[in-house]
Amino acid sequence: MPFKEYKNEYENLRFTYPKEFTVDCCELPKPTTKSQIIISMGIKESNDKYGVIGIYNEPNFQTEKSDYTFDEFVQRQKEILISDYKIVNNGKEPAIIEEQTIVGGKFAVRFKGLSWKGNDIIFINQYRGDRNNNYYSISIMNKMGSSFEETLKSIMDSISFAKMR
Repeated sequence: MPFKEYKNEYENLRFTYPKEFTVDCCELPKPTTKSQIIISMGIKESNDKYGVIGIYNEPNFQTEKSDYTFDEFVQRQKEILISDYKIVNNGKEPAIIEEQTIVGGKFAVRFKGLSWKGNDIIFINQYRGDRNNNYYSISIMNKMGSSFEETLKSIMDSISFAKMR
């Protein structure tokens, strides 16, 4: 399968993705209310058969504390998503699968079954000293099955947060 390379010098982000993917192909739920889209891309075979991935910057969350640690950030987002899920589903608890993983050489947490919108969410602990504790997140909508999951793994394996020269 032929691939394209995506580079974003401002975010120090690069990765490869399949050439057949279209940028902004499909609607994708944001991981958090403050998520800022970097790029979304995917493939759509029909209205009910598509796969899309979006990568987001998560700006520093200002609350009564000046900064959240990554663990506090993830816990807070998890609480918000559980609350939203219960509201939409008449009090029913979500069936959450939480997986620890590595994305771009950085610790990450993937949640399946947490969003009432049906997307998986990955939070990535990518501290960038120039902008306080900004984190990245990835939203994934997989309506294609295992073939898209394999493609997703290939994209995740190619992600790099190294400074470009």
